Amino acid sequence: MGMKIDNIKRTDPSRYTARGSDARRADESEALHFRRTLTQLTDEMFVARMKELKEKIDDQGKKLADKVDVKEYEKYRKLIREFIDEIVSNGYTFTREDAYATRGRHRYLATVKIVDERLDELGKEVMKDNADIIEILGKIDDIRGLLLDLMM
Repeated sequence: MGMKIDNIKRTDPSRYTARGSDARRADESEALHFRRTLTQLTDEMFVARMKELKEKIDDQGKKLADKVDVKEYEKYRKLIREFIDEIVSNGYTFTREDAYATRGRHRYLATVKIVDERLDELGKEVMKDNADIIEILGKIDDIRGLLLDLMM
């Protein structure tokens, strides 16, 4: 029983010629185009997700202002935490094109710390027996502005 090796295909020698390298460059160009398109789609999906979360936060902030309640505050805080987690874990998405990525990253972390401080202040105000609605609205507005800064 002998093996038949006549049907083995040989590598195309033109692949190693100048014409072959042009084909490789075309393949690399297509791969680069695909990666750019995929990155653009991913960025667009991320931005859409962040806008959706921001709208939920705004709606929950209105509910909290209408009904000063620990339960409403916890929902608000949970949405903000989700928003911040997305920003921090995907912060590179926002700074990838920016020449000042390192400085931008530092700004995000500083802003996140300020948001945490404002959330704590808001929580203390919500816990008061005679919560000041004007104070609560001001803190919600401060947090809203800080979240917008994170999105920029």
